Amino acid sequence: MCCSEESLDMLLDRLWYDIEQWLMMDDAAHAWQLAA
Repeated sequence: MCCSEESLDMLLDRLWYDIEQWLMMDDAAHAWQLAA
């Protein structure tokens, strides 16, 4: 499977966005547990 560099960049951007969203949710869950 071969990807153009542009689509690869888009894929990485998408992946990082998903990871950042997940980390923020994870942080919020930890903060909520500490506050509870």
